[in-house]
Amino acid sequence: MKAIGAIPIVLLALLRCSALARAQTPNCAAETELTLLYKVFAQNENAFNTFLDLLPAPTEARVKSLYLSWLDNNKNQTISYEIKSPKLEAVAQAQPFAAVLQSCANTSTTTPSTTTSAPPTTTSAPPSTTSAAPTSTKSVATTPGPPTTLSAQFNPKKGASMVYFSNVNTALKDARLSWTYNWWYSMHSGTTLPSGTQFVPMIYAASDATTANLNTAKSYKTGIVLGFNEPNEANQADNTVAQAIAAWPTLMASGLRLGSPALSASENGTDPNSWIGQFMQQINQKAYHVDFMTVHWYGNLSYFGDPTAATASLQAYLQGYYNSYQRNVWLTEWCLADFGNATNNYAFTFATYNQQVAFLQQAVPMLNSLSFVERYAWYFLSPDQTYDGQNGLPLDTASLYTSSGSETPTGAAYRPN
Repeated sequence: MKAIGAIPIVLLALLRCSALARAQTPNCAAETELTLLYKVFAQNENAFNTFLDLLPAPTEARVKSLYLSWLDNNKNQTISYEIKSPKLEAVAQAQPFAAVLQSCANTSTTTPSTTTSAPPTTTSAPPSTTSAAPTSTKSVATTPGPPTTLSAQFNPKKGASMVYFSNVNTALKDARLSWTYNWWYSMHSGTTLPSGTQFVPMIYAASDATTANLNTAKSYKTGIVLGFNEPNEANQADNTVAQAIAAWPTLMASGLRLGSPALSASENGTDPNSWIGQFMQQINQKAYHVDFMTVHWYGNLSYFGDPTAATASLQAYLQGYYNSYQRNVWLTEWCLADFGNATNNYAFTFATYNQQVAFLQQAVPMLNSLSFVERYAWYFLSPDQTYDGQNGLPLDTASLYTSSGSETPTGAAYRPN
C-alpha cells in the first residue's frame, strides 16, 4: 500500500465515524474505520492511549481487546503509515470518535477480554531512580513459563544492550542479534526490530514495578522480564533488599519468567553477604520465584592484554553464580572496561579495539559452550555519545556501531558469532 499522510487518514476516519455516530448505527458499521485507525495506532501507540483516555473503563477494556486482537492477526504485515505530526494528539480529542468506539465496544459480539495488556508505550521514559516500593508484600502464586523459543535465524544466546540513536535500526538489522534490551519496559518509538530479533523488557527499579508497566512488558510477548538494574548503586536503581523484596510479588503476578536484579560489577554477587546474596536468601525463605540470574561482568586493567585470563575469569564468575543460586544465568552486561582505575578523571577505562576483539574471539565460544548460560548481551550496541575519544575523553571501544550505523572493529568481531 502506498504511504499517505497520517493526519488525512485520521481526519477522514473521524469524519466517517462522526457521521456514523450521529446516525447512531446499531451494528457498529464503523468497524472498517476502526481498522483503518488501527494501522495508524500500530505506528504510534501514544495516539491509541490518548483515545483510550476518552473512554469509560468497560469500553476502554473492550477497545483495547479489539485493537490487540487486530495487531496480533496483522503482526507480519508491513504497515506503511508514518506518524510525524504533533497535531495527531489534538485530533485524538475529537469526541465523535469516542462515541463510535463506545458504540462498537457495546455492540460487538466478541467476548471482552479482561486480561489483555495495553500496547507498548512508544516513548522510552528515563529510568526512575526513586527507591519507593509497592507496599504489598503478599506473595502471589504463579507458575513460571518455559524459556521463550527464539528464532533459529541467529545464535539463540547472542544479544546486545542498546539505547536509541538515529541509526539504531540500521545497526539492529546488521547485528544478527537474537535479542536486545534497553533497561526499560518499552522500546523507543523510533526503534524497529528486524525479523529474528526479540525485545526483552526490564523493570528498572522497585518503584517501576507496577501492574501497568508489567502489562506493557507483557505486550511484547517475549514471556520474560528482567529485574532491577544495579540496585546496589546509588546512581542506578538504588534499592534496598527490603524494597526489592516488597516489589517482587508484583513481578510474580505478571506470570512472566523473572530475571533476578543485576548487581554492578563493583560487588561480588557470589558472596552470600552481597546485595544479591541477601536478596536470594529472602526469595527462598518466602518461597518466591526467580527463574534465572542476571549478571554484569567487566574486566579490569590486568585483563586488557590477556584475553585467555579474561575469559577464564568471566567463566569462573558465571560458574560461581550458577553454583551459588542453582539457576541458569543471563550475562546482560559485559566487555573489557575498568571502573576502578579511570584515567583523565572519567569513570571508564576501555581496552583497545584489538584487545576487545581478541577477548571476544575466546569468550563467545566459551559462553556458547556453557549449558547454564541461557543468553548474553554485550555492552553495548549503540555508540557512546560521551566516551567518544574527543576532548580528552577515552574512546568507548566496546560499542558495536558508530553513530552512522557502521560497524566498529568490535562490532565486526561480534556479528558473525
